[in-house]
This record gives sequence, C-alpha cells and structure tokens, in this order.
Amino acid sequence: MIEYDFAIAIEHSVMDKGIIEIDFPESCVLYLRNHRDMPAHHIARIRFADGQTVTYKVPVIMAQDYTVDSIFEKRLLALLPYRILRYEHFLKSNSVNPKKIERMLDDYRLICGKLQQMQEHEDASGLYVDIIALINKLADYVIPDDNPAKERLGEIMGGQILKLRSESLKEEGRTLEIYALVQDAVLTPEFAAARLNLDIDELKKRMSHNGYRYPES
Repeated sequence: MIEYDFAIAIEHSVMDKGIIEIDFPESCVLYLRNHRDMPAHHIARIRFADGQTVTYKVPVIMAQDYTVDSIFEKRLLALLPYRILRYEHFLKSNSVNPKKIERMLDDYRLICGKLQQMQEHEDASGLYVDIIALINKLADYVIPDDNPAKERLGEIMGGQILKLRSESLKEEGRTLEIYALVQDAVLTPEFAAARLNLDIDELKKRMSHNGYRYPES
C-alpha cells in the first residue's frame, strides 16, 4: 500500500524554492475476492523522529461490490474477467442450485449484450475479444470440469467471441479465426465444429491444412 504510493510520490516530486514538494497519489486497494469484515480503509500511522505523527488512510475497494451496469458505466472493463469470483464458492462446491446458475448465466448474457452495444459504436472489437478470452480462462479455472455450468457459460461467451469477430472479418477470415481460438483453447473443438458444421475429424484435418495446431486432450 504505502510503499507504492511513496515510490510514485518520490518519482514525481519537485523542488520549489529549496523545498521538496511531495504529493501522494489518490490511490486505493482493490480486492478481487470478497473478504469478511474488511475495513473501509487501510490505515498506516507514520511517526517521524521529531515527534510528528501522520495517519495515512487508503480506501478499500471490493470488486464484487460493482454491478455489471456500474462496471460499464465507470469503464472498469478490467474487472469483467474477475466477475466469476463472485460465484466461486458456490461453483467449487458443485452445489446444484438452478436459480443461482441462471443468475450467473444472466450476468454473463448481460455482459455479452453490453460488449456488443459498445462494439457497435467503437472500433475496439479486438479489446472485447481479449476480455472475453480472459473471462473464459478465469471461468475455466474456477468452475470444476464436471459442473454443467462450465459448458453453458462457454457457449455464451464463445458465441460472443464469434459474433464480435464476424462483423469485421469475411467468411474465410472468420473460419481461420475459429481455428486460432481452438488452437489457443479459447473455444472447445466440439463448439467450433458445430459452428462450422463439421465433424471433429474434419475440423482437425482443416486446421492442420491451414497451419493450426489441434489441441491434444
């Protein structure tokens, strides 16, 4: 906390009439996971040799306190991949609760819809594809393989990647993009094969022919 702020303050300090002016940045501490009994501020009490005491307070920000709407309103898109941590305990316990699963999936449908709206007005489809790829990677880490929510979320987010890309690529380029996403394990071979109306063997053959590596299980 304070060490980073101090380093930034020193880096940008200035000398004014023989006096060093040190302005500390307006910072915060961001927690991606929820923590019980987290204080509103982290506090450091600094005692100087001449007896001065300064209480340094930095606000605590909890990523999970932000709604999907507020994330987009404040342009905090970097928080989107970590949205899955909101459901981490529930998912890792493999509890069967259809309402919670649907609530989570609705969250990601909303994310996809808002990304699509932004993409229609901004030339940044590459950024959104990267965000969705990160969402998939975090979800793959958090959700156990035997949890059916994993496949359903993959269908939602995988379809969104293709939707964003397809608006800026011709059909041939779109197909090659699918090959690349399969190679990078962003899309499953089964999902990609279904999108291209191919069986798995044909997908593997075409990927190899075009210089893409088919992921080994």
